[in-house]
Amino acid sequence: MTETNISTARVPQVTVIDPRIPEKAKLRVAAYARVSSDSEDQVNSYIAQVDFYSKHIAGKEDWEMVDIYADEGISGLEARNRDGWLSPAGDR
Repeated sequence: MTETNISTARVPQVTVIDPRIPEKAKLRVAAYARVSSDSEDQVNSYIAQVDFYSKHIAGKEDWEMVDIYADEGISGLEARNRDGWLSPAGDR
């Protein structure tokens, strides 16, 4: 029978790898602000809308602001006159 010398036996090395928690993608958010005329009270409304949406979206940790689209002083009667509402290709 052969004896094994315990002092010379190699102990396997174990490396512990902590699991990665995948990063959750942020929700990409855009806002749309609009007023129907360029009167002073409407301009103030427009500024208030942009301010509200900017703060609201920035306050959400899992949201990312893409842009604020706006039509200032344009009637909402027909969508085709509202450039901020239309897609870049104008296909809405």
